[in-house]
Amino acid sequence: MYANGTIVEDKTLVLSTENNWLGSFVDLPEYQASEKVEYTITENEVSGYQTIIEGSATEGFVVTNSHSPKPTPPDTGDDTSVLPWMTLLLVSGLGLGGTIAYKKRKEEDK
Repeated sequence: MYANGTIVEDKTLVLSTENNWLGSFVDLPEYQASEKVEYTITENEVSGYQTIIEGSATEGFVVTNSHSPKPTPPDTGDDTSVLPWMTLLLVSGLGLGGTIAYKKRKEEDK
Protein backbone atom coordinates (compact mmCIF):
# COMPACT_ATOMS: atom_id res chain seq x y z
CA MET A 1 0.00 0.00 0.00
CA TYR A 2 1.09 3.54 -0.74
CA ALA A 3 0.15 6.76 1.00
CA ASN A 4 0.65 9.78 -1.28
CA GLY A 5 3.05 7.74 -3.40
CA THR A 6 5.19 6.56 -0.46
CA ILE A 7 5.13 2.90 0.50
CA VAL A 8 3.61 2.06 3.88
CA GLU A 9 5.83 -0.83 5.00
CA ASP A 10 3.52 -2.33 7.63
CA LYS A 11 0.46 -2.37 5.34
CA THR A 12 0.56 -5.42 3.08
CA LEU A 13 -2.01 -8.07 2.30
CA VAL A 14 -1.56 -11.64 1.17
CA LEU A 15 -4.71 -12.87 -0.51
CA SER A 16 -5.40 -16.57 -0.90
CA THR A 17 -8.15 -19.14 -0.96
CA GLU A 18 -8.05 -19.24 2.85
CA ASN A 19 -9.23 -15.61 3.07
CA ASN A 20 -11.47 -15.96 0.00
CA TRP A 21 -9.18 -13.58 -1.93
CA LEU A 22 -10.43 -10.68 0.18
CA GLY A 23 -8.61 -8.32 2.50
CA SER A 24 -8.84 -4.82 3.90
CA PHE A 25 -6.66 -2.17 5.40
CA VAL A 26 -8.02 -0.77 8.67
CA ASP A 27 -7.25 2.22 10.86
CA LEU A 28 -5.80 4.33 8.07
CA PRO A 29 -5.42 8.02 8.86
CA GLU A 30 -7.39 10.27 6.54
CA TYR A 31 -4.90 13.13 6.92
CA GLN A 32 -1.15 13.42 7.38
CA ALA A 33 0.39 16.82 8.16
CA SER A 34 -2.97 18.48 7.47
CA GLU A 35 -3.01 16.98 3.97
CA LYS A 36 -5.60 14.46 2.78
CA VAL A 37 -3.91 11.10 2.14
CA GLU A 38 -4.39 9.36 -1.22
CA TYR A 39 -4.02 5.62 -0.82
CA THR A 40 -3.07 3.36 -3.73
CA ILE A 41 -2.05 -0.26 -4.05
CA THR A 42 0.15 -2.40 -6.28
CA GLU A 43 0.62 -6.10 -6.73
CA ASN A 44 3.80 -8.09 -7.14
CA GLU A 45 4.30 -9.05 -10.76
CA VAL A 46 3.83 -12.72 -11.63
CA SER A 47 5.16 -14.06 -14.91
CA GLY A 48 2.42 -15.01 -17.38
CA TYR A 49 -0.25 -12.91 -15.62
CA GLN A 50 -1.63 -9.46 -16.39
CA THR A 51 -2.89 -7.39 -13.46
CA ILE A 52 -5.56 -4.69 -13.59
CA ILE A 53 -6.24 -2.62 -10.45
CA GLU A 54 -9.46 -0.62 -10.38
CA GLY A 55 -11.24 1.42 -7.75
CA SER A 56 -10.06 3.64 -4.95
CA ALA A 57 -9.48 3.56 -1.21
CA THR A 58 -12.98 4.90 -0.57
CA GLU A 59 -14.78 2.60 -3.03
CA GLY A 60 -12.50 -0.34 -2.51
CA PHE A 61 -9.90 -1.74 -4.85
CA VAL A 62 -10.56 -4.62 -7.22
CA VAL A 63 -7.51 -6.51 -8.45
CA THR A 64 -8.05 -8.70 -11.49
CA ASN A 65 -5.41 -11.12 -12.71
CA SER A 66 -5.60 -12.72 -16.13
CA HIS A 67 -3.50 -15.66 -17.15
CA SER A 68 -2.36 -15.55 -20.76
CA PRO A 69 0.10 -18.38 -21.31
CA LYS A 70 2.14 -18.50 -24.45
CA PRO A 71 0.77 -21.23 -26.70
CA THR A 72 3.07 -24.20 -27.02
CA PRO A 73 2.75 -26.89 -29.64
CA PRO A 74 1.64 -30.26 -28.31
CA ASP A 75 4.29 -32.90 -27.75
CA THR A 76 3.65 -35.55 -30.37
CA GLY A 77 6.63 -37.65 -29.39
CA ASP A 78 8.17 -37.10 -32.82
CA ASP A 79 11.51 -35.41 -32.36
CA THR A 80 12.83 -36.05 -35.86
CA SER A 81 14.12 -33.27 -38.02
CA VAL A 82 12.36 -32.08 -41.17
CA LEU A 83 15.65 -32.10 -43.13
CA PRO A 84 15.74 -35.87 -43.85
CA TRP A 85 12.14 -35.76 -45.06
CA MET A 86 12.80 -32.78 -47.31
CA THR A 87 15.88 -34.55 -48.73
CA LEU A 88 13.83 -37.67 -49.43
CA LEU A 89 11.16 -35.56 -51.14
CA LEU A 90 13.81 -33.83 -53.28
CA VAL A 91 15.46 -37.10 -54.30
CA SER A 92 12.04 -38.61 -55.13
CA GLY A 93 11.15 -35.57 -57.22
CA LEU A 94 14.45 -35.75 -59.10
CA GLY A 95 13.97 -39.49 -59.68
CA LEU A 96 10.44 -38.96 -60.97
CA GLY A 97 11.58 -36.09 -63.18
CA GLY A 98 14.45 -38.19 -64.54
CA THR A 99 12.13 -41.10 -65.28
CA ILE A 100 9.69 -38.86 -67.16
CA ALA A 101 12.54 -37.25 -69.13
CA TYR A 102 13.96 -40.70 -69.99
CA LYS A 103 10.57 -41.95 -71.24
CA LYS A 104 10.03 -38.80 -73.35
CA ARG A 105 13.50 -39.15 -74.92
CA LYS A 106 12.88 -42.82 -75.60
CA GLU A 107 9.56 -42.03 -77.35
CA GLU A 108 11.19 -39.29 -79.42
CA ASP A 109 13.90 -41.69 -80.61
CA LYS A 110 11.30 -44.10 -82.06
